[in-house]
Amino acid sequence: MNGYVQLRRGILDHLPTMSGTEAKAYVALLCLADFKTGKVHTTVTKMSEQIGVGYRITMLALNRLELMKYIKMNKTKNQWKDTEITINKYVNAYADMEVPSVEAGVVPSVEAGVEAQASDQAKQASKNLEELKELKESTYTTIFNAWNSAKVTNHKKLSKDIRLAMDEALAEYELDDILGAIKNYGIIVNSSSYYFQYRWRLEQFIKGGGKDRLPLGNLKTFLDESKPLDNFKHDKEKTSSIDAKYGTANFPIINR
Repeated sequence: MNGYVQLRRGILDHLPTMSGTEAKAYVALLCLADFKTGKVHTTVTKMSEQIGVGYRITMLALNRLELMKYIKMNKTKNQWKDTEITINKYVNAYADMEVPSVEAGVVPSVEAGVEAQASDQAKQASKNLEELKELKESTYTTIFNAWNSAKVTNHKKLSKDIRLAMDEALAEYELDDILGAIKNYGIIVNSSSYYFQYRWRLEQFIKGGGKDRLPLGNLKTFLDESKPLDNFKHDKEKTSSIDAKYGTANFPIINR
């Protein structure tokens, strides 16, 4: 693949909010995008091969880019079929800019038009970046407060490990799904109507624990769709992998 693509300097302002994989994926999408539409038709498998990262990590990176409003994905359930990815606010500067009229005695300058457009977009990008940071911090705080309100384990500080765990969860699930899972978990461990009483720290609840853990396995168990309020009642047979590992002992609330 030969030729050039537009890469505005404003992307430098966004790099602090991107992981290395997210930055690689975004640059790859810019290179692959249709020049006029900003759309890419590819599979996650192809993307993972192009940026040299595993399938799951690539999928997480794309989900994060979508969460941060850099792209929009029209996903397919089959990983071998093309996903349509649209780069948000993609601008074909050469096609969209207003060129001065030759009849007015002004020589059109494509470069000048691109520079002016890039300057406006850089200002908007800076504004968007601040809004994104505020949104991320607000989301972290919402999850953190919901956890402490659930009275499972009381965390005093929103640590780096907790933030990283939240990022992983938000790349896979909607905020409301995560809050619902936390609420369900709090109800279960604080009620004698349920047999499961093990209390994780927040990051353990989200990511799972142990060398054989399933990614986000603990969180998945308590999502509404998993029906935890039915599955963990005393009259249910104890068959889950969580039961086998942690048993049914009653654990007190711990301050962290």
